Amino acid sequence: MNILTFKGKIWLVMSICYLMSLAVKAQKTTFEWPDTPASTVFQDFIKSYNAGEEHQIRMFVKKHYQPSDLEKENDRVEYWMDMYHRFGPVKPYELSINKPYDLEVWLQGTITKSWFAPEFIINKKDNKIEGQAMLQGALPDGIKIGLNDEKSMLREFKRYLSENEEKGFYQGAVLIQKGEAVLLESGYGYQNVEKQLKNTIDTRFRISSIMKTITSVACLKLAQEGLLDLNAPVSKYLPELPEHISTKFSVADILGHTSGYELDGIEDFREAYAKTTSMEEVYKLQLEYLHKWEHYENFNPDYKYDYANDSYDLAAIIVEKISKMPFEDFLKRFLFDVSGMTSTSFEADINTGCYRYDLAGGGVIDFSSYYPNGVGKISGAGSIVSTVKDLQLFFNTLLKTNKILDLSHKGWLFSPRAKISIASNVIRDKNFVSLIDLEKARVKNYYGLGTFINYDSVFHIGHSGTNVGNSTEWRYFPEADILFISLSNNRNGGKNSYNYFKNLMPRN
Repeated sequence: MNILTFKGKIWLVMSICYLMSLAVKAQKTTFEWPDTPASTVFQDFIKSYNAGEEHQIRMFVKKHYQPSDLEKENDRVEYWMDMYHRFGPVKPYELSINKPYDLEVWLQGTITKSWFAPEFIINKKDNKIEGQAMLQGALPDGIKIGLNDEKSMLREFKRYLSENEEKGFYQGAVLIQKGEAVLLESGYGYQNVEKQLKNTIDTRFRISSIMKTITSVACLKLAQEGLLDLNAPVSKYLPELPEHISTKFSVADILGHTSGYELDGIEDFREAYAKTTSMEEVYKLQLEYLHKWEHYENFNPDYKYDYANDSYDLAAIIVEKISKMPFEDFLKRFLFDVSGMTSTSFEADINTGCYRYDLAGGGVIDFSSYYPNGVGKISGAGSIVSTVKDLQLFFNTLLKTNKILDLSHKGWLFSPRAKISIASNVIRDKNFVSLIDLEKARVKNYYGLGTFINYDSVFHIGHSGTNVGNSTEWRYFPEADILFISLSNNRNGGKNSYNYFKNLMPRN
């Protein structure tokens, strides 16, 4: 005789399913440390790192690194403390490299949900760390991502933002739009900690390299009007530049980061750059210092992707020369006003702080006095401030109307130009940087003209922005017609929130 009622059967089935889910979760989270010298070091690292305290990290550094002077010791301590304030406490997930003296482990933030994989290379004689690496921008093999529906995605993402706000890992503003409907617009944390000003959707943030999309759109606007040939050599528009440099790359090369033009390693150049207040001053400064550049005599670009800020300033200078208008005036007239934007400008004096960890400062401090950092006060690469609502207006106008660009010129934003890798493995304490072989990369992403074109989750385009104390993202998912904007005024909030959001997106 069947003694179970209908409700009883339902309860039994649900109980069995629940227990099975626990078993699956336990299976996924089971992690066993190998019995090796490298594993001993790594386990001590996890314990020290998760404490989130400077003295614990310093004890780890003193115990496990090769002896060094105080400056290098402090550099290592600050590096790991900065990592903690970017990604928060972690749990080990999976071994990536497992050798007796070389161990790489996938870690996931328990709060930020960020993935990264540190690697420690151990000296066989004294079991001290002789090299370390950090794999970021990818996921472990076999990770299942994506929720079943957009309602679940949005509910979980709101929970994520609230928890990260509470724990201090996200402060900023987020706007998510699907079609014409706004699904989420909210501020989190503090705009200014010292003044106890809360972030809102009207807070003005430094958007950093999101500016590169805007600069690219300005160039595409001129191309659409027949005033700019994107494939012409830069020498056509900037005759003042030495010909042995300006004839070797085009405007499209600039916007696609394949020009090879980035004036690094020039003494006093960056300090002078930060004091410039116009594109005219930037151009004069570049011409003044250019002969000191290490590649000046033998400039020979390989046209591979190489992210650059100085070349984007050349693009802004080209806009000025063709339009015969200051760069900022061109943007306002032909992009911002057309979009109805009222809170976007190069204004430097705003109340929004930029927060990150600083060892000398004794913790997380405001770095806003360091801005602009690496570029001028007017720049084609960064320096502009905006709000999530203004950026929503801009990208809606850009992507959903022909008021700024027609369909064929918008297509440049979606067209892959240079192959990039989302993951890099950087060796510290060694004199080289090792990048993943693009031909062997598990995920192949691209850069268009002022846009990253991503295939590592649901197809989407957009751009990130990062500086000493802010992290920003704009992304558009065309198949779902979702616009995502996250502007944060802490070290990694924008990037963490974007990475988690894209991994929550339902898969068709």
